[in-house]
Formats: sequence, C-alpha cells, structure tokens
Amino acid sequence: MNNEVISGPKKAGKVGNNKYGKRWLLPLIFIFGLMITLPYLNGFNFMVEYVLLNIFAFLACCLLLTRLGPPLVKKLPIWIIFLYLLLFYFLKFYLLLVLPLDIPFTGAELLHHSDELTVDVFRTTTYAFVAFCITSWLVLNPPSISSSNSKQLKSIRYKSLASFLKITVPFLMIVTGLLMYKYNIKMGTNEYLPFRLLGWTAYSRSILIPSLLLLLIYISQNTNQTRNVNWGIGLLFMHGFSEVLLKTSRGALISILFMITTLIIITSQMNKKHLRMIISVMLFVAVLFPVIGIFRNIRAANPSIVSSLDETLYLSNELFSQSELIGIEVLSFFSRFVGTDYLTYVINANFGNLYYELFTGVVTESELMKLAVGIPVWQATGISPGLIGMLYLNGGLYFTIIGTSIFTMAVWIVWRLVSGLKIYTVPIAQVLFLFQLITILSEGIFRSVHLQTIVIAGSVAACECLTRSYRQVKDYNYNSLVPFKEGPS
Repeated sequence: MNNEVISGPKKAGKVGNNKYGKRWLLPLIFIFGLMITLPYLNGFNFMVEYVLLNIFAFLACCLLLTRLGPPLVKKLPIWIIFLYLLLFYFLKFYLLLVLPLDIPFTGAELLHHSDELTVDVFRTTTYAFVAFCITSWLVLNPPSISSSNSKQLKSIRYKSLASFLKITVPFLMIVTGLLMYKYNIKMGTNEYLPFRLLGWTAYSRSILIPSLLLLLIYISQNTNQTRNVNWGIGLLFMHGFSEVLLKTSRGALISILFMITTLIIITSQMNKKHLRMIISVMLFVAVLFPVIGIFRNIRAANPSIVSSLDETLYLSNELFSQSELIGIEVLSFFSRFVGTDYLTYVINANFGNLYYELFTGVVTESELMKLAVGIPVWQATGISPGLIGMLYLNGGLYFTIIGTSIFTMAVWIVWRLVSGLKIYTVPIAQVLFLFQLITILSEGIFRSVHLQTIVIAGSVAACECLTRSYRQVKDYNYNSLVPFKEGPS
C-alpha cells in the first residue's frame, strides 16, 4: 500500500505589504478617465454631474480598498466583482468615448451621439458601484473574517486517484462529445431531448468534467507531481477546444483559463511561470477569438465540423490579410465580458420595468437584448445584458442599486459557507462558485442559476466521494476485528 500522503492546500502566505499597497493605484482610473473623457461632453449640466459621479466613484473605491488588504483568498469574490466593475464598466466606458472603434455591438455610436444617454449610463454604473463598495466595506468587517474549517487531504492514495482520473475523464469527454455531436447540441440549438438530457449534457461538459480535471491538478500540485499537473492542464484546454468545435462556444477557453487561474490563486501556487502561462494563453485566445466567431457563424448553418473548419480557415486567411481589421477583431475579444457596452443598449431602449414579464417568462433577456441591439429575434445567437443591465431591465435605477447590494451580500454569505465546508475538496467548490459568479456578472441571467447550482453541487459531491473512496486505512485493530477509524484532522 502506498504510504505517501498529501497535505491539504497550503495556506495563503502573506503577501508583502508593498504588493498590496499597489492596490491604491486603482482609483487613478477615475482621475485619468475623467481627464480624457470630459472634453467629449458638451452640456454644462451634464459635465457637472459627470464630474460629481466620478468623484463619488473615486471615494467609494478608496473606501473599499481600506478593507481589501491581505489575505487575498478569503476576499477573492469581492476582488473579482470589484475588478470586473472597474475593467468592464468604467474602463470600457472611458475607452468607448475616447476610441470610437468600429466594433459591432459596443454602444459607442450611441454614446457619441447623446450626452444625456452618456450620463445616464455612467450614473447607473456609478450608483451600482457605490452600492457594491459600501456593502462590501460593511461585510468585510475584519472580525467577521474567520479561518477556513476545510479538511486536509490526509492519507489519500493520490497516485491511484490520479491514474483513475486520467483514464475516466477522457472517456467521459469522448462519450459526452459524441452525444453532443449526434444531437447537434450547440449554441442556439432547438433540439429537444427527454428528461432535460440536453441541458444535463451541456452542463456536465462545462462543469463536471472540468471539476474532475481540477481535482487531478489539485492533488498533483500538493504532491509536486508536475507531470500530472501538466497532464490535467493539457486535458482542460483540450476539453475547451472540443467545446469550441462541438458547441461553437466562444467563452469555453476563457472559462477554462479562469478556472485554472482561480485554482492556482486559491492553492497559493501562483508564480512567474504560471503568470506567464496565463498571460500567453489569454493573448492566444484573444487572437483566436475572431476565428471562433467565424466558425460559429458558419456552423450555425452547416452541421459538418470538418467542412466548417475548412471554410473558417479560408475566411480567416482573408481576415488576417487585411491589417486594418486585425486590431479591431482582436479587440472584439473584450466584448465577451459584458459591461458598459450592452448596458448602453438597455438604457437606450427604455423598455421600462419588466420584472413580471421576465419572472414569468413572457419575454427573455436574450430577446430583449436582440431588440435593443437591433438584430432579428430569431437569429441563433446569445446576447446577455450583464448583471447591472439585468437589474436595470427588472426595475430601473433604484432596483439596480438595491439589487447590487443584495447580490453582494449573498455572494459573501455563500462564499463563507463554501469556504467553511468540512470536506476535502473545498478548493474545487470555491473554483466552481467563482466560475458561477463570473458567469452571472457577465451574463446577468438568473433563470438557469438553479440548474447550474445543482450541477455544481453534484460535481463537488462527485469529487468528494471519489476522493474519500481513495483514503487509506492506516491502522486495524485485529483483536476486536473492527477497523480503527481515523478521521481526517
């Protein structure tokens, strides 16, 4: 019997104060943003309100940063929401005003033609951000942050478990991939399978299989099994590429990269090598993004993957031969992270408060967004309003403020519950929760959250049961013929 054991996830070491001190550079986004965008507003009243809104956002940002010191892992969901709002709402807003690039569905053309709409969009964003900052400042009260009660991976036959995962997971990838290809399960599909098999298959590939591969990486990290770590990362990206081919998903590779990054952060394994890998993959996905978009459009009318790939390669060569289009198409990668762009369309459409219609399913978020953007409702493409856009669709500005505060508190409560679970696979549960968080931030669609939550809970349970099944029995009381139960510490 293999007597090697692995310890639990390493505790996040203290990061130097100088590194955390750099977080105070983040409020400069509002100062520089105001300086470069103020000349683009004409009306005096609009300019005054715009300046005041930037000051409010600056002060709220500084208030929250007083609570966002170390440790990082315990405050990770707040950091993710904070950075998402900064990058994809405020920074994107400033860039859309200054750089009116001809990228479709950015809302830049609307912002440049209406000062009133520009201020309305920034007002909604700022009020939501201020609500988030104040709520986060309250929930991050230092005495409320306790240590994790997660169990350590002790006396696990990790080599046997890793071998099992390396055989089983590729088998699952092949079987579910064949099922998706046979029934043409992809973005915008109208296929129907009994017992919701379509949804279960899609979620299994997007959550269950990655969680099993994350488990492989996790146990291999803690035992310094570099080969198994590389094997797990390679399988994850291979799975992401298969999602691109089968489901025509433009976000599959981004999701895989996000999961790997958060696992590395949670287990305190981040180093220069990992950082270079993450940046390199991010740049590669950005360059590949327009090619995936071409493939997605072609395969919407062509079920053959091979012929769709052939036509995609031909059109991609034409695209990259036009140097003036390359930068614009690559920058369209950032449109995948919904923020100010689609919020602009939501506010401009002025649908009114649609809480009842959205709750009862009379109309869907995607249908409303297609109407707002100006594309046919029947077109097989998914457009999401993002979290703030979704809250605004439901009840306007005040609903957005209240909803942002409630959402922030709910995220913090669930994060503490997940982090305090007395299970071996807490890091896997944390990664999947953060994946769900970033999905809600980007898409803002709550109708499918319950199904995704069930699949996440099932995936964590599967990882936990699998891990427990590979525990060693270290001692045995031969006198009483009863196993000596040594529970994990």
